[in-house]
Amino acid sequence: MLSSPESRVRSVAASTCEAWSREAVASLTNAMPGSSASRMIVSGSMLRPVRAGMPGGRYKPLTEEGVAKIHASALDALERLHTERSEWDDLIEIYETKTRVEPERGSELTLMIGDVLQQRLGRTDDAIQRYEDVFTYDPSNAGALERLEALYGEREDWEQLVEVYERSYDAATTDEERVKLCQNIALLHESVFENGEAAADWHHRILQLKPGDADAIASLTTIYTASAQWEDLVSLLETKREVSTTPEARAAALVEMAEVYRDQVGDLDNAISAYSRVLDETAGHRGSLDALEALYEETAMWEQVVETIDRKLAVEEDKEARLELHCRSARVIANEVGDAHGAAERYDRALEEKPGHPEAIEALVELHTREER
Repeated sequence: MLSSPESRVRSVAASTCEAWSREAVASLTNAMPGSSASRMIVSGSMLRPVRAGMPGGRYKPLTEEGVAKIHASALDALERLHTERSEWDDLIEIYETKTRVEPERGSELTLMIGDVLQQRLGRTDDAIQRYEDVFTYDPSNAGALERLEALYGEREDWEQLVEVYERSYDAATTDEERVKLCQNIALLHESVFENGEAAADWHHRILQLKPGDADAIASLTTIYTASAQWEDLVSLLETKREVSTTPEARAAALVEMAEVYRDQVGDLDNAISAYSRVLDETAGHRGSLDALEALYEETAMWEQVVETIDRKLAVEEDKEARLELHCRSARVIANEVGDAHGAAERYDRALEEKPGHPEAIEALVELHTREER
């Protein structure tokens, strides 16, 4: 009669015949914890009884399929057992064995090993190595990326984190994934390394993948403004205008561009050009009309000043405001252009807006007096 540990293994195997039940494995491991029986299960060296009709008590080797079934069931049972008993090193060994038995689950099981090392044993360096193994083999593995991202972030190991993001970027299969990774990398370069040039490079990659991305444009605007890269900023604003889908949005980008030319570069000609383009988008844009009038006045372009005032009149509805515009136009024509007749016509228009207006009457009297002289 068999009495060795192996005999008990065989007895349990005989009780399951073709399939190795989870209950049988559990009874075996509970009866013989840590014994050679468990090692026999893991090694797959079981024997099984022959089918009916064979001489009793004789055993023959399991088929490869039968060994695989027993092996998988036994490993599952041992996994539960070691987990319940918090036998973490033994659990890692089970996972290691499973990676050989189920190579298609290699990445998943290696991540599980890393989780045990990190969460149960506090061996963070060893856990990182396991996650890195998976990530090196499959840079698109979301589980490995998530774990490495968390651990490198906790350690403030920013250089390694950037490297992980870059490797993941190279392996990404969708633009959505690439944009997210670009954002992460740009943020680290900008906030941690204070490397605006590198951050700008990644923001531009976002714009290549997702033209018009508002966050990327805003970040680049901040970077270029802080570093006084005005030409780059103007180019960016031109891009912003091109991808804008409404006249109001295009006008806003052009206003920003005009302000850069006027206030930062001191290029009044290009500032005038940009403000004029705003009016092509929204003819009554008051801010641009005011800016153009001031720029024309600053550069002594008096005829253009008058034209701009006329454009204001075309969209102004307030009666008092229109009266002031007529008078201002008349003063420019009289004093800067030197056209008394033209100035008189403008004052006449002012009187049409408000008969008896004192300034208009006094100015007309003075103009006629000049002509009589």
